[in-house]
Amino acid sequence: MEKSLRDIADVLSEAIEKPDMFISEKDRERLERMKAVYARWLENPLLTDTNMRDFIMANYKVGRAMAYQDIALIKAIFGNAPKMD
Repeated sequence: MEKSLRDIADVLSEAIEKPDMFISEKDRERLERMKAVYARWLENPLLTDTNMRDFIMANYKVGRAMAYQDIALIKAIFGNAPKMD
């Protein structure tokens, strides 16, 4: 059975709070990818979701749906990056 985005967000959020917690290799890779993408977003707060999607797809070889799921998870777990005025 596929995990819902909420379930994935819960697992990844808990893994951030408890770095020694066991999570699957797939979830660990996703968490590391999301941290890297969020760091890039903080460096470039004017990036759009489309820019972020393209970056994820090009650098991590994941499909469009997974890239958009990552963006949704990043926003849910880490919050929105501050926009420059």
